[in-house]
Amino acid sequence: MANSYRNAPQRPRRKIGCLGRLLILTLILGFLYWLVISPMDLDKSESISQDSPIVDGELSAVQEEALARLDEESGKPLTVLAPAGQVQFLSAKISVPDSVAVDPIYKAQYFLATNSDFFQLEDVEKNLRLGRKTEDNYGYTYIRYSQEYYGVPVYGSSIIVAVNNNEDTIESTNGGYVPNIEVDVSPTIRSIEAENIVVNYIGTDDAELISQTTLFIYAPEIWDVDETQAHLAWFVGATSSKPSSTGLYAVDAHSGEIVGFINIIQELTGEQPSYEIWDAHGTKIIWIRSKLSPKVILVVDQQGQVKV
Repeated sequence: MANSYRNAPQRPRRKIGCLGRLLILTLILGFLYWLVISPMDLDKSESISQDSPIVDGELSAVQEEALARLDEESGKPLTVLAPAGQVQFLSAKISVPDSVAVDPIYKAQYFLATNSDFFQLEDVEKNLRLGRKTEDNYGYTYIRYSQEYYGVPVYGSSIIVAVNNNEDTIESTNGGYVPNIEVDVSPTIRSIEAENIVVNYIGTDDAELISQTTLFIYAPEIWDVDETQAHLAWFVGATSSKPSSTGLYAVDAHSGEIVGFINIIQELTGEQPSYEIWDAHGTKIIWIRSKLSPKVILVVDQQGQVKV
């Protein structure tokens, strides 16, 4: 019986033992990867995600290249809002040291000029007009520009550049403008013809002009990116006894078509009030009666801007 026990087939313990140890080793290595290496890869992917530019909009190939350059130069992740390529907002931290430009105005101008491919603006020095410069209590200067095209102002346009004077950096830009304008700036109809078109369009005997007729680039793209057609237009201010008639009429300076109308009262107040208008020392006084107030008095210049 003893001999038969010793001669009986034995279980392959050694073979199973090797496979077991191999299985245990595999489990240990997998646990170590999950514990140590996987979190490192996750942190790395999160870091890449956090440091990548955040872009809401459609950029051209040229703008994409410029964005990559800005991303390398920026001291913080970029945030961009650019519907249809119009850069309405940019958050960054781009260094412009005093060795390049000392005054905040020249820092802003240098930044826009060196990144004109990103903003799709040709000849920044020629086509942007310096407006107001304001400062806050935190060391920031805000430089406001309006857009021009061969000397013709673009109605409603603005670009505001925020300069951090403490760190000599450009922190942000915002506003509305027209990228890559292409308009014939030589009018084929005269301003007096545009005025007659507006008066005839209003169609009342008491229709009259209320401001000096001025030539602008009228581009609804500034506030509605789906409207991509820009016009050279005479802006004619007119009014009549018809409450809805008072405002600025944009008359295409080539075709004579009325391509836009801006209700001054509604734009200034958000109301549809009854009102009267009087001449007063070369300006216009608009007396507004509305549900919110018995009367509101606004003094408006020839371009429809509130003065007081």
